Amino acid sequence: MAGRIADRVVREIVDRSDMVAVVGDVVKLTRAGKEWRGLCPFHGEKTASFYVNGHTKVYMCHGCSAGGDVVQFVREMRGLTFVEAVEWLAERAGIRIEREDVDPQTLQRQQQERSQRARLLELNGAALRWFRATLQRPAGQKALRYATEKRGLGVEAMERFGIGCAPDAWDGLCAFLASQGFAAEDVARVGLAAQRPGGGLYDRFRDRLMFPIYSTAGDLVAFGGRDLSDRPDAAKYINSPESELSTLEVEHNNRLWTFFKKSHVVFGLWQARGGIRRLRCALVVEGNLDVITLHQAGFDNAVAPMGTAMTQAQLAELRRFTERVILCMDGDKAGRAATMKAIPLALAAGLDGKVVWLERCGAKDPDELVRTQGAAAMQSLIDGADDLVTAFVDTAIGEWDGTIAGRVEVGRRVESVLATIPNPLTRELARQQLQSRLQIPLEVQRELARTAQPLVVDDESGQSADPRGLTWSAPRPADLKLPRKELDLAEAAMWYPALLLELVRSGGLDYVSHEGLRVALAELCARAEAAGAADTHMLRGWLMALPETEARRALLGALVQTPHVEEASLPLHVETVLDGLELDGLLRSQADLRARVRAGVGSLEEDARTVFDISNRIEALRRRRQSPGQPHSAESLRPVGRGITSDSQEIH
Repeated sequence: MAGRIADRVVREIVDRSDMVAVVGDVVKLTRAGKEWRGLCPFHGEKTASFYVNGHTKVYMCHGCSAGGDVVQFVREMRGLTFVEAVEWLAERAGIRIEREDVDPQTLQRQQQERSQRARLLELNGAALRWFRATLQRPAGQKALRYATEKRGLGVEAMERFGIGCAPDAWDGLCAFLASQGFAAEDVARVGLAAQRPGGGLYDRFRDRLMFPIYSTAGDLVAFGGRDLSDRPDAAKYINSPESELSTLEVEHNNRLWTFFKKSHVVFGLWQARGGIRRLRCALVVEGNLDVITLHQAGFDNAVAPMGTAMTQAQLAELRRFTERVILCMDGDKAGRAATMKAIPLALAAGLDGKVVWLERCGAKDPDELVRTQGAAAMQSLIDGADDLVTAFVDTAIGEWDGTIAGRVEVGRRVESVLATIPNPLTRELARQQLQSRLQIPLEVQRELARTAQPLVVDDESGQSADPRGLTWSAPRPADLKLPRKELDLAEAAMWYPALLLELVRSGGLDYVSHEGLRVALAELCARAEAAGAADTHMLRGWLMALPETEARRALLGALVQTPHVEEASLPLHVETVLDGLELDGLLRSQADLRARVRAGVGSLEEDARTVFDISNRIEALRRRRQSPGQPHSAESLRPVGRGITSDSQEIH
């Protein structure tokens, strides 16, 4: 959508979003005091260390340091851009989004597109309910037996993936959707029905096991159906068509996207996003049933590309969640060819990972392997799999005909792929491996590398999607090394914004030894002064705009948990904290100067006098700490006193 979303609108959307409900869709939360706690969705853990604060709209994991506001959580869990996440939250909260610099005609068109898209999504949802209900009726018994007896699917897996049934009838779904008030043209538009030659509609999916297809954002955009008739003229799998929806295009990230485009959708990604984040990789297979069987066996990071081959746009979707893939295509000749086409795409996208060759265990696909040999056999293949580059090089060498010309041709073919790898170290290691395996003289290898043209891999959609443009950084382990006193100060500053300006005006930030925290607090203060106002919610927004640092994570952590100091006790608490920080700094300076005096470095008389002055200030601070609540003496402590007072001017 064109036009920038106004900052005040973003702030309203965040403030009106129910953080606990949004997170609760993904994480089972329980109360922990005034906050909520659950198992972190960003890394595997058995003891809950993931906290959510419904008031400040902030989350933080004390195990892996993942943290942010409600917009960040939606982005991470749903793989959305900032604008997409804000739009998703706005729709959930029932807020109309206003955009800057948008003319009335454009705004009206955008509203019509959103309304049309919402209507079609509602239609697909109604169709899913009908498919699911049909599976439990007499007309769905053949499909149910196929799913449970022949494919071994359990109730939980079928529920998780919404499996249903299209009966062997011509107009059952069309009649149902008409009874629900949906227009025939919309039913045809989403691809659930086709036009009869003599007029009217008939069901496109008949006598099939049905799979709902979700976008990365969790929208039900299409369906896939597996044939149950075994008719020789029936396609084994069919999906909702794209052509019916080509007129419904919405502008997104400066590109036009149709409602459903196979080359941009990854089957199972909506269900697998949590497993992918936890395991830090995506297990890529070929078929829908492969994905479902693997999830049922515990491999809940399994996904499959829609269409006949992996595309750049699909890798871009995966790249939102991970930088590692495990390719596990079918064990036949076509599966090997698909793998060899997918490897260059993955390498060009900057992805790392492995390749599983199913023929090593005699299975035709992952579904058969798990059902006949068990999950342990699958895990064993994954553990022993080759990395992407090794798999590609070895396979290419395996096709060498033994001639000198053939050797050069293999080298040139591999070099065209290696040239697309963004990481120069990975490229060089792969070239060394190629040179060693093919026994190509070093000078020939260098010439091949010099003359090789990077392989151009065209997205079947005709779009120039670049997966390298989408990155996601895995959460880093907790490394908050800020001193306890400075964490206390950070907590007070985040919960009582008026303190920020007081700290700067009184020079209190000078005693913060952690440079990153000092810079972050100063930046927040500058924003508060520029805005002429500040509250906890505004600080949260400014905080999310700061770079990802140890200090930012500490400040987010302060917002997650309710402060342990009441506002009435804040002045005394802050004075005590600053006294402690100042005392720590003075003791460090005293120790450094005494070491200089002992070493005879610098001016002995001047250093000795400074040590004496610092000793007096330390003694004064210690006396003050024994009588808390007394104001500082600017003369005895430093040129400018602090004076954090309970009646300081609040910022609103």
